[in-house]
Amino acid sequence: MAKRTHYTLIDTINGYSASDKDWQDAYKEFLEENELTENDKDIYDFLAEQEEIDCDDLFTNLRYVRVGEVKVTGKLGLWDGQHEIVPRVFNSLLDAVYACLDNIAYYKIEVWKSKIEITACHHDGRNHFVLRPSIKRESMWLY
Repeated sequence: MAKRTHYTLIDTINGYSASDKDWQDAYKEFLEENELTENDKDIYDFLAEQEEIDCDDLFTNLRYVRVGEVKVTGKLGLWDGQHEIVPRVFNSLLDAVYACLDNIAYYKIEVWKSKIEITACHHDGRNHFVLRPSIKRESMWLY
């Protein structure tokens, strides 16, 4: 079996769609378990709540990840094109992720063997960040 090259932690850009069959099934199951009808709870409200729960879980878990200092590099997608950022170093992974997601509407966070990549969407375009921990590990981290 081939090893995974990366893993998506969360994807609010593409991940919560009312047309996705898995989410439709989860919505129907939620309605049945709670004895509700579609009139009681709209699928979009359900998806928004699920996204909020997933995001809260992710950020709670990131508090406990110890990887030492984290260096952030990347590009900002602005109205006048792509602009390279000045690399910054943060004391924790959580602080680095929060900095990348400041004033962001939607985002995708992917874990690779030695880095995290964040795509962050806002009104002018997409920002792309790469986070590299100071502690190197041979195995996948954050799984």
